[in-house]
Amino acid sequence: SNARMARLKLGKKVSATVHPFPHTPFEQQNIEKVAIFMLAIYITFCLSFIPAGIAHFVVKERESGAQQLQILSGASHLTFWLSNLFYDVALYTIPAICVPLTLNQ
Repeated sequence: SNARMARLKLGKKVSATVHPFPHTPFEQQNIEKVAIFMLAIYITFCLSFIPAGIAHFVVKERESGAQQLQILSGASHLTFWLSNLFYDVALYTIPAICVPLTLNQ
């Protein structure tokens, strides 16, 4: 190694170059399959945080009693749940549109 050559004061250096063989079509196909699988895992992992955020809101609402307060103030159950549905759909629509757009580029 270069450290050993410097210690022996020979004034020489060791270098190595690597020229790998090109991938065969089978290897290239396997690499692409692994890349597609990992991309699917990453997208699934990222999109799983959205329902977790929605579930957190439902638990927090149950804890604070917001539904009962809205029902007491005159809102119907249907209005309450439809507003929750529209909010959840709107929250999920943005990433659901952005993911295919970014993958298409």
